[in-house]
Amino acid sequence: MGHLLTILRLAFAESLKSLRGSKVRTGLTVALIAIGLMSLVGVLTAIDAIQASVTSNLASLGGASFDIIDKQPQARHSWMADPVKRPMTYGQVATFKRLYPKPDEVSIALQAMWGAVASANGRKSNPNTSIVGGDKDYVVNFARPIGEGRNFSESEVKRGDPVVIIGSELNNILFPNGSGIGKQLVCLGRVWNIIGVFKSSSGVMGTGSTSRLILMPLAQARVFQKKAGGYTIRVTTSTENIDNAQAIADRLMRRIRSDKANRPASFEVERNESAISSVNNIGNSLRIGGSIIGFITLLGASIGLLNIMIVSVRERTREIGIRKSLGATTNAIRIQFLAEAIIICLFGAVLGVLLGLGVGNLIPLATGSGAFVLPLTWIATGFGTAFIVGILSGLGPANSAAKVDPVESLRYE
Repeated sequence: MGHLLTILRLAFAESLKSLRGSKVRTGLTVALIAIGLMSLVGVLTAIDAIQASVTSNLASLGGASFDIIDKQPQARHSWMADPVKRPMTYGQVATFKRLYPKPDEVSIALQAMWGAVASANGRKSNPNTSIVGGDKDYVVNFARPIGEGRNFSESEVKRGDPVVIIGSELNNILFPNGSGIGKQLVCLGRVWNIIGVFKSSSGVMGTGSTSRLILMPLAQARVFQKKAGGYTIRVTTSTENIDNAQAIADRLMRRIRSDKANRPASFEVERNESAISSVNNIGNSLRIGGSIIGFITLLGASIGLLNIMIVSVRERTREIGIRKSLGATTNAIRIQFLAEAIIICLFGAVLGVLLGLGVGNLIPLATGSGAFVLPLTWIATGFGTAFIVGILSGLGPANSAAKVDPVESLRYE
């Protein structure tokens, strides 16, 4: 055992000395491995960061709540052609809110428009503002807290007053020197009084971002509704009562929508738990795809390392012969070249993992769709993969070097 450790120590020392003697080739090979591992770790880290953000946003909406939304069409039928897919009307959602039993809270929201433009004081927003209508309980039930100002009053909602709560990004664009509370903005050809600014937030796939949102009373949003549908009913209840609440909501909406008992419902009920499960399933699929892409890139890097190691053996044939003639054993030669490949891969792993973590976190952070994550699993996977690549790429050249004939190698030029 002690003899083997001595051989390994000498082999690694000789490998490091050899690698220092060919810095350019070693640097290029390390970079090759680093790029392969960066793509693998970077993609997987980005997926983890985005998924963590989505899951967090969904969880923040409250586990004891569910939404009733329009049934999504499965084919290219018009709403009128397929009665099952007709969107919910204002009368139906208002009736649901009036008849649903207390003490559960019911809120109605309307996605009236995407891509609106708001202006104030000579400044104009990009055409990416979302117009949403809501009732007094929207802010609480949809988990979109106000950072400055106040919520709608009951009378403002009933009268449909021209008051709005705006997103933090929109506030910064229109009022860069301070808050827009108490000021006015122009949007959709009307003047609106700003009474609140949402707390800064980020989200993915609409799960919680309020940055570019204009929230107005439901009566006002209905005026700008471009097409039928777009209503969301959110029911908030206690955790232990959510199954019963969902059953009550399903029966009530079926009655309001005149759905037959033996037919599928003409609406959909979504719970946050099922949404989180769907996000996890999507994340797993993306990881598989990202892993395949990363391993393909890493395969190219390993082929490059194999080629460089083969060239290295050929260039050092005379050196191998001299070492053998001075007493170096076949195993010592084999271990030295194998150690060189492993050391190159481990150096590449350090650089590749660091770059992968940076790139993987930078993408979601730059787009506002994720938080910084430190995926220990993918870090360990990166180093483990590098070690395996080093063995597989170095084993063949190492065996070739070990089989070099010392007499013939001394004649090699």
